[in-house]
Amino acid sequence: MRPWALLAILLLALLLRLIGLESNPPGFFRDEARKAYSTYSLLKTGKDLTGRDWPLQIKEFNAYTTPIYHWLSLPILGTLGMSVFAARLSAALAGTLACWGVYLLGRDWVSRNAGLWAAALLAVSPWHLLFSRWANQGILMTAFIPLALWLTWRALEGGQSPCWRWAIPSAVFWALSWIAYEPARVFVPALLFTLIFLSLFREGWRSRQALVVFGIGMGTLLLISPFVVAILRDWELARARLETISGQETLTPLLLLKNYLLHWNPLYLLWSGDANPRHHVSGQGQLAPLEGLACLAGVYALWKTKGAWRGMLLAWLLLSPLPGSITQEGLPHSLRTLMIVPAFALLGGIALAEAAKCAPNLPKQVVAAALIAAWGIQACVSLYLFRTVYAEKSAPYWEAGYLEAIRSVEANRKEGEVCAVSGLIEFPEAMVEFVTLPDPTDIQSGKPLGGYRFEKTGTPLNPLAYSDCKLFLIRPGEIRRPPWWKELSPAPENEEMLSAWRLYRSEK
Repeated sequence: MRPWALLAILLLALLLRLIGLESNPPGFFRDEARKAYSTYSLLKTGKDLTGRDWPLQIKEFNAYTTPIYHWLSLPILGTLGMSVFAARLSAALAGTLACWGVYLLGRDWVSRNAGLWAAALLAVSPWHLLFSRWANQGILMTAFIPLALWLTWRALEGGQSPCWRWAIPSAVFWALSWIAYEPARVFVPALLFTLIFLSLFREGWRSRQALVVFGIGMGTLLLISPFVVAILRDWELARARLETISGQETLTPLLLLKNYLLHWNPLYLLWSGDANPRHHVSGQGQLAPLEGLACLAGVYALWKTKGAWRGMLLAWLLLSPLPGSITQEGLPHSLRTLMIVPAFALLGGIALAEAAKCAPNLPKQVVAAALIAAWGIQACVSLYLFRTVYAEKSAPYWEAGYLEAIRSVEANRKEGEVCAVSGLIEFPEAMVEFVTLPDPTDIQSGKPLGGYRFEKTGTPLNPLAYSDCKLFLIRPGEIRRPPWWKELSPAPENEEMLSAWRLYRSEK
């Protein structure tokens, strides 16, 4: 491939993640809205919504989470303002960076063509593309882990005198990987321990290489120590969250193995995908057909080729399902195992590169052209499914229409009017905060949102309980409407609300 091939792949990856970012996924989920407003609070006051100064654990709803996505979004929201596009932009950029990371690994492990094929597969991977288009911190793992592993590889391949100038940034990226998302707190230590073990038994390497990895691990531990302290300080809430997703059943070795194997179920990977409609593009498995076939061929390539990288890639693949396996909620879980997607891309990319040069009785150019055509067809099919089938089927699970509903309330509200909101939505105040941008210091002090009253979660609206309200936001057909209620039609730009909401004003 020509020198501009990598640039073209990265540009394609970026465009696929940016075009229509504000409208697909089809809705703005409450987690995204709260994450954006928490970032706004940090930007304006230097405190999270609980009033803590630049905390290393940010409370979102009833759980603490890592603040790194918030930090990365600070300059974006500060420059572009509060919008769906701005809230999701960090994820899109991280997804593009991940394509560069797998290119570097494929190039140094096998060949430049292997790196290009790995980047090309990841650029159009439906699994990776989907999570690159909404505000979630899990996507950061797919960017930081490949870069951390590549820097570690460069440090180890330094011959008799390993290059510490690679080891230091490697520790930084391992620390970022660990901080990025809770499942990485299990995966990163496990992978680093495995790398130390591989270094000890790698033919041609000496104990010095194991010492390099150990030093990287110690550097990583030093960098993450403030976050470990923060987690321990909020341990009760962290433990409660872990118990929620771990279920009531005791996690025995047999159950752990069962949960682990669920993530390798061929039907999940190649046919049905994650059961959560937000986490899976319907019409194919978690992996697109070409990805799946390339990964199967990649297993053969692992067996036929040589190099220390094989142990690293195999460890990456085998350890990735481990964090999801210690939970029992929604298994197999594509978000908690998101770190495996770049490894699949590398496995498939190496196989495609080998196929392009080893196909019998065919010119290499013909094989390469056929593979590029197959990749293009896969990309077109995946994009079609994502823009049509996924956009339609997943909309209710993204709470589509609620953002536009709150915007309609604000557009129709008269001075002093209070709006009562149905309880048939969880954490409804998150979207109100995102749209109205109340003073963060009011939220930090526990002051209720002005202009809104919220029905108890899971409970249909009872108009009689809100005699002080003039506006009522409800689900279609939720209650028998009083004759003195007048429906308020949304502006054309907010008509999406009609898919799930109706707004009324009491004229009594």
